Amino acid sequence: MHRPHSSLLWRGVGGEGCWIRDDGLFCIYSHNKNNLLVFYVADDPQLRTKIDSVKANRYALKTAESMHTFEFISEGPSGIIAKLISFEQTETEHIFNLAFGDKNHQTGEIDDHAVTHNHDTEKVLATVALAVLIFTDRFPNATIYVEGSTASRNRLYRIGISKFHSEITRDFIILGLRNEQWEAFQHNLNYECFVVKRKTIL
Repeated sequence: MHRPHSSLLWRGVGGEGCWIRDDGLFCIYSHNKNNLLVFYVADDPQLRTKIDSVKANRYALKTAESMHTFEFISEGPSGIIAKLISFEQTETEHIFNLAFGDKNHQTGEIDDHAVTHNHDTEKVLATVALAVLIFTDRFPNATIYVEGSTASRNRLYRIGISKFHSEITRDFIILGLRNEQWEAFQHNLNYECFVVKRKTIL
């Protein structure tokens, strides 16, 4: 068990799980009778360096221990909007579909057609990228399949990949599907979908 860091005591968060703060600190928490104990789980310097390499501002992430679903809060002109990122196992082993959108508070499900207009697109995309980084650190054999629910959302993903391309390609291979052929991602081309996979370290 990693040591508790007493200066990081937080209150008001129920249950147990992990918390990735907006400064990149990756913690595990346990909530018991209003006392919240926080422990480092990312003292691995390589992982910390990779987190720090995502230079853009990003939102704090919350996730359960399984790390298949992440939640964060978008803030802007439209208010405070809860968003979800989910890595859903497909029928093919090690291939996960990335689902992303606003959280429907009635069902708890992802609404991937909602448009927030919080003027924080870059920060949101950096947060999604951080979730991919953390998920694939936990599951290094995972291939992430990404397809927007609309053409505009696919374009948004393309813009995000282009924006952070140099940082992403340090650790990941990115392919795009175009004209029924998979190819290495190129800037300024429209793709039907994308796949992202950790590079193999020999």
